Amino acid sequence: MTYNYKTLLVATGGDADLAQELLTTLLGQIPGTVDEIEKARESNDFGTLRKVAHTLRGPLGTIGDEGTLKMAIQLEAAAVDHDIEQAGQFSEKLQILLNELACQLSIQLEDAPS
Repeated sequence: MTYNYKTLLVATGGDADLAQELLTTLLGQIPGTVDEIEKARESNDFGTLRKVAHTLRGPLGTIGDEGTLKMAIQLEAAAVDHDIEQAGQFSEKLQILLNELACQLSIQLEDAPS
């Protein structure tokens, strides 16, 4: 599991319902985010790559997904530097990590009590 449910619970003050709501929201946003990264990477749109990577930092930190958070930070830095090679590598890795996270969140939410 790439995220840390205990970290999420701390962030929500122990509110399990709010934690589930945050996970559901994040899960719903991942496909669009992955598409946005792909389009920005293909067109070398550093501004969009930076914005998307920066925007991910909050939710990824909240759920304690340190690996994906680190990749978002690296992508943001590469985009700021207009480093096409690094931005390409980091964006591809970030897309993979986000898709893996989406799978994990889907399983978590399916197994959660209603």
